[in-house]
Amino acid sequence: MSFGHREGIPRYRRAGQLAISGPGFGIPKLGKEVAMAEMTRTLRSEYGRPPLTVLATVPTFALRYMLGRVHCYTPDDEVVEMTRRGIERSGDTYSEREVEDTIKAALWIHAENRALYQSVTGGLSI
Repeated sequence: MSFGHREGIPRYRRAGQLAISGPGFGIPKLGKEVAMAEMTRTLRSEYGRPPLTVLATVPTFALRYMLGRVHCYTPDDEVVEMTRRGIERSGDTYSEREVEDTIKAALWIHAENRALYQSVTGGLSI
């Protein structure tokens, strides 16, 4: 999977390979020009974890798509490697901060998936 997020619409490459694009939802349209590098988004946890603020250009939708198909106990090193491969395959140029924020968001989303799994398999607490 690649993160071709600059166009804002889904993009299909080779047969069977889906590349999600679009920085995600919730970016406001502003009347005057504002650099995307200065816009941020906050990822909020459903499981009591601290929120994470990342650049608005981080492809959170694509990360959730990719990590939703990865087992929650996949090691963090593999998640980082998958994220780096997705960035390289996208063909887009990422700033150093965008790469760092994308990796942080991937690890955060992966931890959220792990918390979801634990809450589902942990049974009922009465």
